[in-house]
Amino acid sequence: MEIAINNEIDHGADIALLLEVLGGQEWLERNLPSNSNRDPHLVALWVNEYRQNCISQPDNIGNSYLPLTRLAYYVRALKEASTPNLDERLRELSFAEGDRIKSVLHEINTAGYYATLGRRVEFVLETDVRNPDMLIDAEFEVECKHKAGAFSSKDKARLDLYSTLFSKVQKLFREETPAYGLAVEAQFGIEPTRPMIDAVIDAVRSRLRPIHYGDYSGSFDSGKFSITVVPGEQLIESRLGIPHQRDMNASFFNLTGTVATRPDGSMGLTRPTAFGLTCAVELDYVKSVKSSLKSAIGQLSGTRPGIIVIDVSDVFGSSDSIQCEGLDAMIHEILRNNSKVSRIELVSDYVEDVDGVHTLQHKQQNFVGTNPRHPAPQM
Repeated sequence: MEIAINNEIDHGADIALLLEVLGGQEWLERNLPSNSNRDPHLVALWVNEYRQNCISQPDNIGNSYLPLTRLAYYVRALKEASTPNLDERLRELSFAEGDRIKSVLHEINTAGYYATLGRRVEFVLETDVRNPDMLIDAEFEVECKHKAGAFSSKDKARLDLYSTLFSKVQKLFREETPAYGLAVEAQFGIEPTRPMIDAVIDAVRSRLRPIHYGDYSGSFDSGKFSITVVPGEQLIESRLGIPHQRDMNASFFNLTGTVATRPDGSMGLTRPTAFGLTCAVELDYVKSVKSSLKSAIGQLSGTRPGIIVIDVSDVFGSSDSIQCEGLDAMIHEILRNNSKVSRIELVSDYVEDVDGVHTLQHKQQNFVGTNPRHPAPQM
């Protein structure tokens, strides 16, 4: 889904309404950076940037303009639909601090999306009893979670090792190498180390210089690997596929190639190289998402379809995909063991320039329950 500048919508009026319901000019001034406020409100920063740049310089919109106009548009839609308990949720946004701001924004944006689809949204009031964030058409429940922060230092160290493996292997697979493609798979029983990665790189080197076609397997302490060198001419293709045309059952998959120029001057990709990596140790980020899911499940009643929507923009907001080693497998396991959940949605937003127009891109990955008490509603 794309959200771009829409000249048919009076964004200025929507933003004015948003500021009014949050507390007006007094609220804005109180929540901007100052000597007495070292933790400004995110929405206040958005509104201030809009006033300083977008109004006086319409062609110089910042990245905050799109999420601000989306929020304002959704608030107006929810207002016009007379959404029950909306004022309480907006009051919570007004007084929220720190990570809680993004959590409430996620709830309002999710509700606004349903409202623009013509759905009847009802925010559920916070009480001592655990309840979902909202009801949709009085038919199904939605619980929202926002994952704050980024990968831990341990997670980053592993991903850096993977990147080293990818780059080193690509450098070994040269234009003069008489092979079509390459597939590398590895399983780590413990947290990967540089010696383990080097063992795989050395094995790839030994298979390419001199060339040895076919499959090769090796091992190291607490792990093993396999390498497949696929014979054939190096082709320049528009799309790459797994070179050996076999499924790679791995928790982290990466398919890459090298940009090349065809005789007619057009560009393509060559030397497809597929990596399938699996580690028995769960990433800290996956553990964190699992904890959020378990908390969200506790909010669902189980008496009607239940949807959990997790905003992972803090980690995946700069890319067009949501891929994290072990994340999908963990979610499928959660769904197998919890029949209250009808569907889990991972969502993430990022700003992208499309044909010279700033657009807010929305990624969504859905996981449907394997045996839910109530089937997921059709959207």
